[in-house]
This record gives sequence, structure tokens and C-alpha cells, in this order.
Amino acid sequence: MLKEFQKAQCPAAERETAYTPFVPQAAPSSYTANEADANSGKTPEQRALLVESRRQEVLFLYNEIAFNEAIIEEREHGIQAIQQQIGEVNEIFKDLDVLVHEQGTMNGLVVISHPMV
Repeated sequence: MLKEFQKAQCPAAERETAYTPFVPQAAPSSYTANEADANSGKTPEQRALLVESRRQEVLFLYNEIAFNEAIIEEREHGIQAIQQQIGEVNEIFKDLDVLVHEQGTMNGLVVISHPMV
């Protein structure tokens, strides 16, 4: 079984190293015909390195965007939690106002209540 697995593993590893995923890229706005002409004079290895470099840059930017979106989502959840806590504190103050007002009327005191938000 081990030998059969190793036989199957070798071609799979070769295909994996030969495979380069296609990542569509839009040409940057600064990409001009002069740059295309300059690239045409490069060797295939240089062009392949340039393409790989740009592909890695695009992947890096996609990862950075995903990271920033995750941070934004986390902050939104934090803001929602704070808003909920503010609402709860507001309810506590309203209840406290009612209690103070009721206790003042029970003792015969005049309580001036302030409007709450």
C-alpha cells in the first residue's frame, strides 16, 4: 500500500509544482504602451518573475482587504454592544427616577425630576 501511495504521490507533487493558479488582474492605470514595449524586450524568465510578482502583490492586497473588512466587522459589533449598554443604562436611570419620585411622594416631599433622555 505504501509503495502504491508513493507512486501516486510523485506525479501529484509534480503536477502541483507545475500548477500556477490564474489570478485575473486589471492592468494598473499607470501601465502604458511604453511599459508594454519595455516588457517585450525581457526574457521569458524575467516576464514570468514580473507576472509572479504582480500576482503576489494582488494576493497581498486581497488579503489586506479581507483583514480590514474583518476589523471593520469587529468594530461594528463593539459599537452595537456599546449602544445596547447605553440603552440599558438609560433604562436604569429612568427606573431610578421613578423610584426617587415615588419615595419623595411617600415622604411628603416635593421632588423635582429632571427630564431624561
